[in-house]
Amino acid sequence: MKRADYQLRHGMLGKVGSVWSRQVDEATRQQARAVTEVAGCAGILRGLDTLAHYATGAGRTLVDDLHFRFVDGNFAVLGRNMSDYTHVGDGGAAHPAVPAMVAVPTPTSIAKLEPEFLSAIVGAEDVLPAGSDWYLIPTPIGVTPVVIESKSGDMLVSGVDFTAHTGYIATRLSPTTVFPAGLVRIVAAYVDLPQPNSFVLSAPVGRRCSKYLMEYARKTQSLRAFRRAAAEYCGMYVFPEHDIVLGMRVIPGATVYTTAAAGALRIDYPHMPLPVGHVVSAGTVVGPRLELLTESASSPVSVFSRALDAGAVVSLDGMLPVKGLLAPNSSSVLLDYVEIDPISGRPHARLHVEGPQPALDALWSKQKRHELATGEFLYDQFFPDGGSQRLLNFGDIVASYYGTQLTLLLYADLRSDMEALLLRFVSEHKPAGCVMLTARA
Repeated sequence: MKRADYQLRHGMLGKVGSVWSRQVDEATRQQARAVTEVAGCAGILRGLDTLAHYATGAGRTLVDDLHFRFVDGNFAVLGRNMSDYTHVGDGGAAHPAVPAMVAVPTPTSIAKLEPEFLSAIVGAEDVLPAGSDWYLIPTPIGVTPVVIESKSGDMLVSGVDFTAHTGYIATRLSPTTVFPAGLVRIVAAYVDLPQPNSFVLSAPVGRRCSKYLMEYARKTQSLRAFRRAAAEYCGMYVFPEHDIVLGMRVIPGATVYTTAAAGALRIDYPHMPLPVGHVVSAGTVVGPRLELLTESASSPVSVFSRALDAGAVVSLDGMLPVKGLLAPNSSSVLLDYVEIDPISGRPHARLHVEGPQPALDALWSKQKRHELATGEFLYDQFFPDGGSQRLLNFGDIVASYYGTQLTLLLYADLRSDMEALLLRFVSEHKPAGCVMLTARA
């Protein structure tokens, strides 16, 4: 009987998990896990952690063996004026004779830094201790280094040899002395992970919401759903349910709204203010102007022409075979020719849209090859009675060709990073059967 009782008891314990793990606190479990990692299976456990964190939407995970690129002089300096950055015999940086302290990070004279990096470090909320020089070195976005291997093989530790920030690390050590030229190994780093229910796996991390992205992906691809999903993809807040604004307070760099259902909302990008007491409907986008204009067969003037006449900058990406071209500043566009086909004797017409000359040359070259391949010349369509040039209503031509399939996404006052995400979303995920052009008001 005692033996049966012993087997029953231990059989049940085997089913409910480790008794030890249930009797210790979280700190003890973490210490035991750290000992296990150091003991020799850190790589395996971290690989399992990455999969588990990705599946549960943990936000970030610790990974091994990453790299970032370091180029000598390609960093910013906070501290003494380092605009005259030079080299000395030991490979370090020589301080200039002027010891004046500077409060704003400045690139060295040989740096070729991205404008986004410079704007990020100038407007950073993190404050570095004054009294010494700090070198700010760009690192990949979404990667927070923990341990970095130096040129000599020493391990540089976050919080001791450097501090990690969004898009860069800050160190008092001379970068030229410490880091090898080319790829620098990150021994361990925290990496931001996309949410498992993202519209696409490459959707940006740190979105405020994802309800309407999921609806657009799984329920409907209507234009209304597309607008809400695009707003979420850009990082705008979209109310998931009916709400009411109870209060508003403006703080440096943001506006904080207090709502009945969502609570406190911190909006740190340009948007149309929400008045106190305003009842907000579900699906309302908190942001600047973002609207979809569709063509109607009953309208005498196309929305395309109205947008052009109002001064909107309309991109023709998605309509023309060459990217980077814009619609003309008004609804009229010039059509002329400078070359006549030697065999048929018919001119090769040119449509003068806006854009850089290389892009225009590429467009005209593609059009010429198409005319020679098909035998259909644009000149014959618009110059039936001859002539060398004429003005066309570009908006009406586009609207009549695409009809009700044409949709114009009109936006204004978007930050550069949000605008880039919006254009990417339009290019990759616009509704099927829809010709969508973007216009900046």
